[in-house]
Amino acid sequence: MRNTIFSKAIELQDKLEETGSGQNKEHFEFKFKNEDKNILVTLEIEDNRTTINCTCLHSTLNGDALCSYQLAVLFLKFKQSLRKLKKRW
Repeated sequence: MRNTIFSKAIELQDKLEETGSGQNKEHFEFKFKNEDKNILVTLEIEDNRTTINCTCLHSTLNGDALCSYQLAVLFLKFKQSLRKLKKRW
């Protein structure tokens, strides 16, 4: 069965770790046990513009295309936003 970008992003959730944040930027890392290289994702929100960058091969070759790692980070941020809203109610 073929793995879609959405199902892969959901599977990647357990490997995702927020590694830091700074001025309008948040940094995330995907850690894999059997690989030497980890995948890094940077999310930058400034004014009304959001930029997300990834070090995976897919994003490196197709700069404007959304990869499963970027989508996993966006899923995480969406979940965090929902939790904040839920606490307000």
